Amino acid sequence: MIRRLLVFSTVLVALLSLISAPASADHGVAHNGETGDVSKTEGLAQDDVVTVTGHGYEPGATLTVVQCFVFPAAGPADCELSNYGQYTAEVGADGSASIDYAVNVVEGRCDATTPCFIVVSDGIGPAANAVGTEVTFAGGAPATTTAPTTTAEPTDTTATSAMTGDVSKTEGLAQDDVVTVTGHGYEPGATLTVVQCFVFPATGPA
Repeated sequence: MIRRLLVFSTVLVALLSLISAPASADHGVAHNGETGDVSKTEGLAQDDVVTVTGHGYEPGATLTVVQCFVFPAAGPADCELSNYGQYTAEVGADGSASIDYAVNVVEGRCDATTPCFIVVSDGIGPAANAVGTEVTFAGGAPATTTAPTTTAEPTDTTATSAMTGDVSKTEGLAQDDVVTVTGHGYEPGATLTVVQCFVFPATGPA
């Protein structure tokens, strides 16, 4: 089942916190010296739960864990975002935080033949401190049919000539106002996600 990312320029749900965040060549150290580790990195299977721990982060920061096909990621298509925002934790006084994360197998991108990365990050964009740990999967793991999330690239809020979207209120919004966002013409069973962007089409996470 293909998951598509429907991007509206007016409503915020989430932003990918690790895209383009600098990291060292071995992926294990963020650009301000933060590190991360994963409790199990080999022979994983669908829905295995691993503990991801970030170290050296600023106390009080929020860490988010996501799974990426490449790291550093260049865009949302490089990561598996079906569970984005579900795995977070606040950094403690010692600069560390641990998150229990359920892994996904994505056929051809993150499976028994293709390693990928579990990434922990503390923010959005190039200033974020992201650490990626390479993981491998066991043979015979049941792969999901989820393709990587991709962004539509129209010049307005129409994804293609057959896909449209509307927002229940577009003017005079205030902090925490709730609006209804509706996508039309999408494939039945597809998962739509809403984000808020400063420009559209977006060229990057900033």
